[in-house]
Amino acid sequence: MYKIKTLCITLVIILLLGVGFLAGNFSSNEVVLADEKEVNTINVNGEATVKIKPDIAYLNIGIETENKESNLAQNENKEKMENIIKALKNEGLKDDSIKTIKYNIHTLRKYNKEDGTNEIIGYRVINEVQITIDKIEKVGTIIDKVSDKGANHIRNIRFGTNKREEYYIKALKKAVKNAEKKAKALAETVDVEIGKPYKINESSSVSYSVDRYYNSAELKSNITPIEGGELEIKAKVNVIYKY
Repeated sequence: MYKIKTLCITLVIILLLGVGFLAGNFSSNEVVLADEKEVNTINVNGEATVKIKPDIAYLNIGIETENKESNLAQNENKEKMENIIKALKNEGLKDDSIKTIKYNIHTLRKYNKEDGTNEIIGYRVINEVQITIDKIEKVGTIIDKVSDKGANHIRNIRFGTNKREEYYIKALKKAVKNAEKKAKALAETVDVEIGKPYKINESSSVSYSVDRYYNSAELKSNITPIEGGELEIKAKVNVIYKY
């Protein structure tokens, strides 16, 4: 009976040792496989800028009127804005290029020191539209026209492009080329060769330079000569190469 127990214990020990040996082998294999997955890489950032002439402009035009009577202030404002919109359409602007962005009626009050009350002395009406001009050369002319029709708020002239996606793709391609140039320079330095990109990440979206703004004082002093200048569309990428 004792021999049988001894034999059983011996078998159990052998089995445990065998399992431990197999587990050790499996662990060793996993480490080797992990080592085999390691690759040598060069990680670079590429960037590019495309400069373009704007092909679209945005402009805010407003009318401010005051009167002792609210309805008279509103009617005067309405009449002037209708004349402005008519002038804009005569210059080729469509309904979808003219958008109302503000309409406010303010009560004007005067403080009475004697009795501490605020007396209503009138009303101020402000009506403002944002227009989109798809012919840059007409910006100055349009400002002249609406000024003649009574516009007393002309501000926030901004320039952009209708082809931003097209230009951004162009900048993106140049950014990838820029990254490739950097990677090749690094590879040559350490005497290795790179292949095709292993991974490419787009790290930015369309980015414009600061658009040009004109305040009311500048417009009043020199209305017609309005220049759009240049826009900058930037792109950045991160590229990984194997070697």
